[in-house]
This record gives sequence, structure tokens and C-alpha cells, in this order.
Amino acid sequence: MTIRLLPSNLVNQIAAGEVIERPAAALKELLENSIDAGAADIKITLDNGGKALIKVQDNGRGMARDDLPAAVRRHATSKLPGDDLVNLQFLGFRGEALPSIAAVARLGLTSRAEGSGCAYSIQVNGGAVGPVKPASLARGTEIEVRDMFYAVPARLKFLKTDAAELAACEEVVERLALVNPNIDFSLVADGRPRLNFAGSDNRAAAVIGRQYAKNAIHINATQDGMTLEGLVGSPDHGFATSAKQYMFVNGRCIKDRDLYSVLRIAYRNFMFGQRHPWAVLFITLPASMVDVNVHPAKTQVRFAKPQDVRSFIINAVQGALAKAPLKTAADAVQPQITENIEILRVAERKAPGNDIDNGIFEGFGNTAAPANQAANEIAQDWPLGTPKAQVLDTFIISETSQGIVIVDQHALHERLVYEKIKNRDIASQRLLIPEVVQCKPRQADVLIEHAELLAGLGFEIGKFGDDAISVHAINSEVSQSAVRQLMTDLLEDFGHGQAAHDKLAEKIARHACHRSIRSGRKLTNDEMHALLRQLESNPVAGHCIHGRPTFKIISRLELEKLFKR
Repeated sequence: MTIRLLPSNLVNQIAAGEVIERPAAALKELLENSIDAGAADIKITLDNGGKALIKVQDNGRGMARDDLPAAVRRHATSKLPGDDLVNLQFLGFRGEALPSIAAVARLGLTSRAEGSGCAYSIQVNGGAVGPVKPASLARGTEIEVRDMFYAVPARLKFLKTDAAELAACEEVVERLALVNPNIDFSLVADGRPRLNFAGSDNRAAAVIGRQYAKNAIHINATQDGMTLEGLVGSPDHGFATSAKQYMFVNGRCIKDRDLYSVLRIAYRNFMFGQRHPWAVLFITLPASMVDVNVHPAKTQVRFAKPQDVRSFIINAVQGALAKAPLKTAADAVQPQITENIEILRVAERKAPGNDIDNGIFEGFGNTAAPANQAANEIAQDWPLGTPKAQVLDTFIISETSQGIVIVDQHALHERLVYEKIKNRDIASQRLLIPEVVQCKPRQADVLIEHAELLAGLGFEIGKFGDDAISVHAINSEVSQSAVRQLMTDLLEDFGHGQAAHDKLAEKIARHACHRSIRSGRKLTNDEMHALLRQLESNPVAGHCIHGRPTFKIISRLELEKLFKR
């Protein structure tokens, strides 16, 4: 077959298939052009979810008369002054947006350059470019896109309902409004106002919902030239999907599965089940460390050192979660834990003894057995109160000045064990006779490669032939009978960095059974006291390692409502 050059209109339609798959994609390109033009106010009008009309009007710098024909030609742009694809300073730099839209729709472009006494317009219908004409416009640029995909009607059947396409357009506006708080955005759809973001708005609250944003956890971390700023939601306020996760890299809206998975890992031990947190995160790093030119729609990026970026984000988010006040979904009046540290110290000084007979609290601090008199003196000051009873041999009931606290003893103790292991605050127990674990040669090699990581978690291993390893010391929280199964389970979770360490610590904690407080175990008052005090001093202990809450607070008001008082 003879090779031939394709006609320009077909080339543009093919490009449109990559860049403009739906009205929301066209809107995104137009809004990014307005932002690059320095607009401070952007007005959007949509009809039929953008299928019939997309109109974007801004007060940016505008374009001169001679720039209009070039603006609707492929690969024409003002945003690569030095032909540098590495240090990009603009959102739209490909020079494909307007010609791609114009190839499949009717496009009208009107603009007035700064200092110009007149505006000019140009029309492009299905790729056919009309003449430049004088027009009326006070300032900036106005673009109208009508009859989306009229030139390629087969594409229309792939569009969703008007409501679905409108929702996608609104999401585009919300994302750009989040990352551009100094720009006013307004959206009118089918004659009705839909969105209005003024420059002074709390945009995270407007987009996520004020009931969630009021419990937001702030993040501000820096490492090796990378910065992570923004807000994440409380683990108690999860969503069924990741739709409310807004990620930005160097000011660019990103929809990247790898970044979503990073957030899921960061919340792994804080959020129950398959729930997803909300997040508004801004990642800033040198342009040389990220490639934004890897996807036609510029919604994905590639990092030069992806593992470093992943570890940085995970550590920053987990660090912020760990420092957040201890809260639960029913907690409306929980005191700040940090304000009560001195109270804990007073109790320790007043307590005449702190040893518990069965030793299960060894290593959990010296708050195990405060004297009854000391406890009574400060009973109203403990954040989680003083224990009053154990019910069903599973739950601790504690009284505070605000109401009552119900604690799941097993879930809490499991979390405390995990934190000890993760923080390397655990003893290692040498075995009189090493435990030999049979495995495949490659599996043995993997375990030996991670011997140093395992050593930090209390295990000492060595090679035992080609298809086995010998375990010479184990974490003191793990019984020897569980070692074989544990080593087999660990093979599934080896990775790199802090995330791998935390995942292994979680796996080990699940096998740490011989000293764990199981459901059905009766506790003394001193043991219950010790668990409550450890819960207060460990902010992340509000959730077990599976993400379930370890305690709930029922306020006095809620109790009174139950009895209609």
C-alpha cells in the first residue's frame, strides 16, 4: 500500500480524539489558557452539559489581531519561549487545544490585547478557518464552542447524559478553583448558576463540604527540594470512592492512580475497610524532577525518582495523622490530648506502685497502676476518664466529665503492640534452637536481602542452604509457634522505604498473640487504667491496625437524649 500524508482536517480530528474526548476536556483546555493568560476572573456558560455550548470569558491579557489565525493552528503556542520542555511554566504548552476543538465543533474566538483600541474575532467550523474581523469586547478573551462533535457525529453516541457531562465539567472547575484561589470562577448551566468561587472563599470547604473540612488535618512538609502542602480528612470521614481526592503537581491538576495508591497506603492503618479519605494536596518539586508531557490531556506525570516521592508523601501524611487530635465519629467534645500530658505526669508521681502482676503491660510506660487516691483526685482531668467497669469481657466503660467512653480492649491493645513494633520499641528474644523455615530458593534470597529490615523489627535470620532460612531471634511479642507462618506471610509484603517497614510491622503485630489482650479476657481496674492512659498518650491509637475505631465517646447530651431528658 502507498504511504500518503493525511489531510489537515483529518489530522486535527485524530488529535481531537486524544485531547478532546468529552466537553469537560474541552473546558479544561480553555480554562488553562485563561489561567496562563493571567486572568483574575473567569466566567463559564454551559448548555446541555457542554454539548450545545461551552463559553469561557476571561479578563486576561488577550491576543493581538495577527495572533488569532495562529492560535487555531496546530503546534502554535506562546508558552515555550525557549523551546524548553523541561522547565515548563505554563499549563497549556502543546498548541493543540484550540485546533483540536475547532476540528470537531464550531469555535468562535474573540480577543482584545492589553492596550489595544479594538477587539477582533475569528470563526472556525469543523476545521475551516474564517477571516479575522473587528469585534466588540471590553477586555481579555471570549471563546464559544458550539455543537460539540457535529463534525464527527459518530463520537456523540459515546457521550453520557447532559447531567453526567455537566458533573464532569463542574469537577474540572472545582479542581482548577482549588489550585488557583486568587482567581474568581463562576459557572452558569442552562441559565442557572451552579458554581461561584470568589477569591476569598474557603475553597476546600466549598468543594469537599464544610462538615468535613472543619475536621481537616493540615499538612506542610519539606524534604530534598520537595514540598507537600494541603489538607486531608479525618479517618472517621471516609467516602466510597476516591472522587474527593484532589492532587496537584506544580500547580497542575493530576489524576494519577499511583498517587491515589500512595494516599491509600498512608491511610492503611487509620481508615476502616475500603473507605477513601478526602484530600486536597499540592506537591511542589523542581521541574527537572517531573515530566508532565506524558499524556495528551496532561493529567498524569512521571517522576524522575518515583520511590522518593512516594515515600515522602506517605511519611508526610502519616506524620500529620499521628499528630492530629484523637477523635472519633461520635466525638464532639474530646479534649486535646497534648493539654493533658502534665496530668499524666502528676499521676505517675503520685502513684506508689506501677507493676502489674501478669506483666502484659511491660514496656507500655509507668502509668499502669496509679493509686486509687491519686486517680480520684484527678478523675475529672483524664481526657478519657477513669474506668468504671468491664462489660461482656470485651469493652471497658470509662466515665468523664463530658459523658462516657467505651473502649474495645483487644483492638486497642493490638494497636499499641503495632506501634511498639513499628517504632522499634520492642525486645528481641534469642531462640535456644534456631527455627528452620523451608522456602523456595528465590524466597530465601528475598528474606536474606531484607535481613537488616527484619533486624529492626526484632528478627535475626540467616541462610540455611539454598532453600531455607534459619531464624535465630524473634520479636518478643511473637510466639515461636507463629514464626514459620509469619515468614511465609512476610514474603508478600517486601518493598522499599518506610512504607515497607510499616507494612511488615502490621503483619508482625497480627501474629503477636501470646501477650495480646483478647476479647473475653477479664481485666483488673489497674489494667484498664493502663490501657486508657496509653490510649491518651498515643494519638494514632484511636484506630486499630485494620482501621476500626478503638473507642467511642457518648456525650452527656447524647445520653440525655436517649432518655428524653
